[in-house]
Amino acid sequence: MKHHKSVTPRKQIVSPWECAKATEIIIRRIRRDASYQVRRKLDQVTVKRYVGVFLAEKEMPPIKVALVNDVPHLVDGWHRLAALEQIGRTATRAMVIETTEREAKWLAASANMEHGLALKPGEVRAVFRAFVRARKHRNARGVLLSYREIGFELGKPHTTVRNWMMKDFPKVAAEYGSMEEFKGKGGLTELPVLEPSMREAAEALHRALSTFRTTDCPQQRGAILQLAEGVLQEMKEAGNWEAIPF
Repeated sequence: MKHHKSVTPRKQIVSPWECAKATEIIIRRIRRDASYQVRRKLDQVTVKRYVGVFLAEKEMPPIKVALVNDVPHLVDGWHRLAALEQIGRTATRAMVIETTEREAKWLAASANMEHGLALKPGEVRAVFRAFVRARKHRNARGVLLSYREIGFELGKPHTTVRNWMMKDFPKVAAEYGSMEEFKGKGGLTELPVLEPSMREAAEALHRALSTFRTTDCPQQRGAILQLAEGVLQEMKEAGNWEAIPF
């Protein structure tokens, strides 16, 4: 039986939007497909706030649109687009890329993870489904990511990811088999969706954990532990922090 605990840490992936340039696009031509939106409804307080921003003629990031079979689908900017329509705008700036439906839906789902407006638990699960359907649960060589790695991507403990996988994608869950990493307690505590800067810190910690797991040399493992303990001690001594109650 295969185990998937020793997965090589993922390399930094270049965003597909980095090469896209902002262009003017007619709002009524943009398709707003509910299957591209993990949020169950728009937050009207946010829409109202954006209306104020636009009326004050302040800049906001361009919306993001994916061309899927030559049809422009809204990927990121649902609240901004609603606000623009309320003030009578007919066109807006947009970053446009061409991609597949599955990838577009993942880009739409992941965009919501980066926003300040927190997702509800059910909405995070929708992000998870988009993650797997876009085959993000495998690395570039097609090897399964561990549940812990997926958890770091989504800001969820590996036990939650495992349960979701078993219920939503039983065939994929069967590929994982009976993994030893789920025996006993431990793993990530349930965390809220992390801000981008916090996600970078979490990913760095996870890379250190992955390196520890993939190293067989006791001396090297000891060195990693010693370094981690030293960093942790420095962080505690730096002050201005508090434990998050759960």
